Amino acid sequence: MKKNLLLIFMESMASNFSANTPELKKAQLDYLSFSPGGVDLAGTGWTIAGQVSKTCGIPLNIPGDINPSGINKFLPYVTCLTDILKSQKYRLTYIQGSNSDFASTRTFWTEHGVNDIRDFEYYDKKHKLSKNYPAFIGFEDLLLWQFAKNDISEIAEKNQPWFLSLITENTHFPRGHISTNCKQPEKEETN
Repeated sequence: MKKNLLLIFMESMASNFSANTPELKKAQLDYLSFSPGGVDLAGTGWTIAGQVSKTCGIPLNIPGDINPSGINKFLPYVTCLTDILKSQKYRLTYIQGSNSDFASTRTFWTEHGVNDIRDFEYYDKKHKLSKNYPAFIGFEDLLLWQFAKNDISEIAEKNQPWFLSLITENTHFPRGHISTNCKQPEKEETN
């Protein structure tokens, strides 16, 4: 029997916010969690490289710009988890709160079997965002989780096993973006 799969990439969570999330630390101890977690290995330490390494099992070692945009073929000779799931007739969806064209993220996912990409532009075209939506580098995670919850309900209605991957934005390096629903840190006084 095929199982539905949910893969969550929490951007810079371990390095930026781990002290503020004791419930995640508890979940890490109580459930399946992969280590080293929070330790960047060569070729895994930036957004697209982390997604490649976790999905394909290899580091992303490329010359030049670490966020390459405009790539036409993205690791065409590599078999990733999504390639295997596509061959098993899974419905593959990827969600992110920013533009998936940055760092050729859209190319990576589509080259490896994902044909349902839902990013800032997708939700904006669906009129899910207010006009001139203010955001850090995309829409905040509070909306991401709301959209993902609705999207999972929609995807699960189909009579097909599914895989959904999403990436958070609020915790993005260097200091993230604290949601307006969270307690705001006190500003440091400068002398």
